[in-house]
Amino acid sequence: MKTPAEKEMENTPWKEYETGGRKYWVHERTKETTWNAPKEIAGKSLPLVETEIKLIRTIVLTVFRYYRSLQVRSICCNSLYDTH
Repeated sequence: MKTPAEKEMENTPWKEYETGGRKYWVHERTKETTWNAPKEIAGKSLPLVETEIKLIRTIVLTVFRYYRSLQVRSICCNSLYDTH
């Protein structure tokens, strides 16, 4: 499953690569290369990252709430059968 940022990158002629721990971009048609993110990518990446952060936050909170509800049920059920 691809993230929104990965899907967006498929729609641009710029492809991201890395060498020596440093990112660079190559334009598929013109073969132009640049160390700096091209305008077409730089302008779109921030909103996508923010969207992905919100999605991850929602997933984490949902999982946390689910496990917390299991713990509450476990405590309640165990106290019903407690013989002390």
